[in-house]
Amino acid sequence: MWTDLGGSGPVLAAFHGAEGGLREWTPLAARLRGRYRVLAADLPWRASGGHAWRAGARPADVVADALDALPERPHAVVAHSFGANAVLEHLADGGARDVEGVVLLAPFFNDPARTVDDRLREDFVAVFRHAVVDGLLVALAGRGRLLDGPLLDAMADATLKRVGDAGIDVLYRQFVATTGLDLGGVEVPALVLVGEGDPALSAERADVLAAAMPSARVERRPYFTHCCHVRQADDVAERLVGFLRSVEQRKVPLA
Repeated sequence: MWTDLGGSGPVLAAFHGAEGGLREWTPLAARLRGRYRVLAADLPWRASGGHAWRAGARPADVVADALDALPERPHAVVAHSFGANAVLEHLADGGARDVEGVVLLAPFFNDPARTVDDRLREDFVAVFRHAVVDGLLVALAGRGRLLDGPLLDAMADATLKRVGDAGIDVLYRQFVATTGLDLGGVEVPALVLVGEGDPALSAERADVLAAAMPSARVERRPYFTHCCHVRQADDVAERLVGFLRSVEQRKVPLA
């Protein structure tokens, strides 16, 4: 389940998003080498993994089992997109209390003021499609800029068709359920990073998450994309290191 992406120092446990994969953490791990050792989980919501797993396990349970399977206690947890949502659910369950900090990248979080109806589902599908397009640009690397809009749109539509209505429904239900998470009692320090142009966490919903989880610092960065851990790995690494350093410094007793 866990793959060692190298590095030395305290362990960071990394959880990828829906339709993602453990290798997406390679750019960030390379920039953290010498400070942290990154272990990446291979999760059932990986690309082409299907969504049958949801019938037998909550995402929080998957996270809990994965952390239990780690060969050593992690110093911190870092998670992206749907993986970040799974970690949020795990934190609401009272999990991950023994880690020093949590870094959540581009989680999906719902506003309880929104009515749960067909319009909300349509909006969610549009948000998920945005994430899919960014994931395709990552997968295509430099070739993505050579694609015209219609071709990239067709590739995104093909991905959504492969995920299917059942798969999208799993992700949508998880998104809606975020309004019911009890995050007020979470004591683990958390940093939430998302791009200002990323609809996964709009300005309004970022405020809702910050209010629901006082232990979290929510930052919307002007140029971060949805897959910021890949496309803006330098900046994510810098902010992650700074955050964990600040957590460690707060724990140092005064002389």
